[in-house]
Amino acid sequence: MTEIVSRSDASTLLGMIWDDDKQFMKAMMWTYSPALSGVVYLLWAYVHYEQYLKDHPHPDRFMIPFVDVFFRCVLCSTPDQALALSIIRLWNFQASHFWRNAPIKVRSELADSRLMIQAYLNQLNFGIEPIVVPRSDDDSSLPIEDIPDTLHFILRHYVPGCEDLVPSLVGTTIRKCWASFLNPARMFFFLTGLRGTFGWFRAFIGRLDQPSELHQSVKFQLLLQALDSDVIGLIGRVMLFVNSTPSTPKDAEDNENFLKECENLFIELSYLPPGRELEEHFIAREVLQSLRYNMGSSATVH
Repeated sequence: MTEIVSRSDASTLLGMIWDDDKQFMKAMMWTYSPALSGVVYLLWAYVHYEQYLKDHPHPDRFMIPFVDVFFRCVLCSTPDQALALSIIRLWNFQASHFWRNAPIKVRSELADSRLMIQAYLNQLNFGIEPIVVPRSDDDSSLPIEDIPDTLHFILRHYVPGCEDLVPSLVGTTIRKCWASFLNPARMFFFLTGLRGTFGWFRAFIGRLDQPSELHQSVKFQLLLQALDSDVIGLIGRVMLFVNSTPSTPKDAEDNENFLKECENLFIELSYLPPGRELEEHFIAREVLQSLRYNMGSSATVH
């Protein structure tokens, strides 16, 4: 069978993009590429084929550049490419562990790291929309099951100087989770995706560990974004849908892990507010007055 694209050409293409990955991402941000998933599939097929060449001592040598290029394409893609790119991510799930676990030095720069976060926020905003009619498909950008790996990718490229973007990252992600929760087509993947997302939230919060005025301010803004996006309401709603009588040990374990991750996130959030600022936030929104009123009303009912 004749090769449509030779191995040498595919290797050259991957190398060109990898060598100038930051400029590539900048260009893709301003380009509509309806065949982007086709290019990514070509590169994935090449990398996947190379893994099975037994005569090479390093069969995974192309996985690191491919994963980097892949997620840059994900961050720059349009909604019509989301499903195809998500399928490629699933196909490459096992092999990409090499990238996750490799002690590689990520070539991070401040401008590039900020661009990634901005691109991520753009992707989420594509998918945050009122769902008036339940859909059997989902053509919104960045499906819920792809968010944890994308957050991991962004975190590995995160450098100091991006702190001011972290609150928006958390708040917008929560709103995206709400949109996915209200779409029945995504419920099969929802718990796993949400659990992984909460775990990476905690990792981003961990980057704000300096006792500086900037970090204190950003942590408080992060908390306000999480509350304004109703992370508490989201978790409460999701808990109502968790199967209380799971049919398999794995389902029971998944449920337990999800509840533990929710608890861990609440613990992290509880450490964020300095002094009385959280109470003042609720007072400004008349939340505490409403709670006291309701509690007082319930206390009079016998």
